[in-house]
Amino acid sequence: MQQVPIIAIINDDPAFLEFIASFLEDETAYQTVVWDDGIDSLPKLRRYDPSLVILDVRLGDQAVGHEILKLMREDDGLSTTPVIVCTADTRFIQEHGDLLSSLHADVLEKPFNLETLEQKVEMALNGGFAPKGEADPVV
Repeated sequence: MQQVPIIAIINDDPAFLEFIASFLEDETAYQTVVWDDGIDSLPKLRRYDPSLVILDVRLGDQAVGHEILKLMREDDGLSTTPVIVCTADTRFIQEHGDLLSSLHADVLEKPFNLETLEQKVEMALNGGFAPKGEADPVV
């Protein structure tokens, strides 16, 4: 029996958390874990060992999502976990797109349609992610 993937959703908007978790659990049959702040994210991620993380850049008044992403990439157990950065902060995406790319994170800009979310989730869970240190060989 194949285990159902767990998706961690980290976002400071309770309505967003509830809506996306419900969609992923009901429409795609994934399990979700959610939290609304960046505090203790690494221990929580280690405990749940998700197959995918959907992470907002802004948690509260602070842009700490990219710090969580950096810490994940430095953590032996989380370094290859796919991450979708899901944010309405288009300025951050424009200014830090190279950083997000170098940290092997996909980006989903709010607002988005659920079909796009589902496609990105499927792609991430099916290997559409280049783990740190496993780049294409230089020829």
